[in-house]
Amino acid sequence: MTDALPDDALRASTYGVGELIKGAMDAGAKTIYLGLGGSATTDGGVGMAKA
Repeated sequence: MTDALPDDALRASTYGVGELIKGAMDAGAKTIYLGLGGSATTDGGVGMAKA
């Protein structure tokens, strides 16, 4: 566990989710199921799109 600060959610990003999706696609995945919610991010998925 890390020492989370109160403002960490403001700096959090969905970029890592985008990297995982790209990796799955590069590995030949035909279907990707993505559950949303509870990620404590505030970028609206922009980080995921950048990846």
